[in-house]
Amino acid sequence: VDFIYAADFDVTVATVHQVLNAASKLKLHGAITVCTLFLTQPSHCHADSVGNILESAHKAGASQLKEHCLKYIDEHTTAVLSNPSFHPPPALFREVLSRDGLVIDELELFRYVMDWAKREQSKRILKAEEAKPPEEEGEEGKAAEPDRTSLTACLCDDGVIEQQLRDTVQPMLLRAKDSGGGKDASAGAGGSAGVSKYVVPEQLLLEAYQHHALMAIGQPSQVSDQRTRERGLKRKERRELEGGERNRADVAWKERVQLARQRAIQATEAWLATLPAGVERVSMSGMGLAADDLVLVSEWVRGKGKNVVELDLKVNHIHFESLCVLLDGLKSCARLRGLALGQNPLGRGGAEGARFGRRLGDAIRAGGALSRLEKLGLGGTELTEDDARELAAALGSKDHAVQVLGLSGNFIGREGAKQLLQSQKGKVGPLHTLVLTQNRIDAADFPELRSLAHPGLSLKL
Repeated sequence: VDFIYAADFDVTVATVHQVLNAASKLKLHGAITVCTLFLTQPSHCHADSVGNILESAHKAGASQLKEHCLKYIDEHTTAVLSNPSFHPPPALFREVLSRDGLVIDELELFRYVMDWAKREQSKRILKAEEAKPPEEEGEEGKAAEPDRTSLTACLCDDGVIEQQLRDTVQPMLLRAKDSGGGKDASAGAGGSAGVSKYVVPEQLLLEAYQHHALMAIGQPSQVSDQRTRERGLKRKERRELEGGERNRADVAWKERVQLARQRAIQATEAWLATLPAGVERVSMSGMGLAADDLVLVSEWVRGKGKNVVELDLKVNHIHFESLCVLLDGLKSCARLRGLALGQNPLGRGGAEGARFGRRLGDAIRAGGALSRLEKLGLGGTELTEDDARELAAALGSKDHAVQVLGLSGNFIGREGAKQLLQSQKGKVGPLHTLVLTQNRIDAADFPELRSLAHPGLSLKL
């Protein structure tokens, strides 16, 4: 009344739930807001009270208050669910169980579900005894009312056990048809004859207990977990793990950059510092770059070199390991279209060369910056048949952007060349120029190789 006439009123802990209920029925949105602000204060919303607040918010349709309670439960899951005062009705409890944000282990959550079911059973038994009518004559022939006080019925109502056990244990809840009698019918949550319903037999509950007991002591279970989404606890643990790994990787990278600054050619860092911001074409050909210099180039690319479109690193001392460092840095270059690596000993050492081909192929397949390359120069890099096979697999596995691929002056033979050409067979891809001059390909094999090239491909042998 005070709010209706004066737009102002006071609420207390003793009256706020009644006021919220009345405000909902009268559609007094301003009063609902006042109650929401009152109940969301930390001194009022805590583990002992959040259950009652959630139930009141649900009944009143106070969405902001309800969401506040659900988020509080996400963040304080164990404290709330272990509190005996937290006993929402089945439908609301099922909504709580369905949340991915719960920071709790599935085994612990299952135990709290069973605790809730036992409290619900006690509550129903007491209510049934109070409402039990006196027996009258002639009732022997009447159909027995379904037992709503069994533990199974408590778990079945509104799909409480369906939500928790379906996410946690196999087999799933059994879907059975109640024909009006029989063992399965008596085990269920009630219902009329011929109605399909959920049935939770004792075997399923025992199997669930067995599964969790075995998991708790680190023993294998024949029952597999069915939850495919991560709860908040798993996400939190994973984020902390990934964050720790990222921090360690960042520290290790910074230490590597500092060491490279001490050992690299002094002109490298000074030369990179002269490049204008947003530069698109960078040529470091013939600068004598080695492993430590590539660390500094990679660091520059991650920071100021993200707009690079073409990068020329021909005629240096770049080996496989140092190039891998650069490939990691080039992931930052979304606009990179051309990469020239010719006349570098990338494939030196045979087995190491095969690893280079695999790494380069994986980078192209990964869908990052290298998958958008239009021009890739690898002439005179000592690539072998194995490298050609890896490149062929990468170029043939998915759409790519490579238009010009330079592989002259390597150790690629007839079979490697065939695999490269066959990877483009039947594809209307962007590759229009493939350079294989000065490789280990006999002139007698040229006609066969040219026959494998699709009409739009310029093959240089």
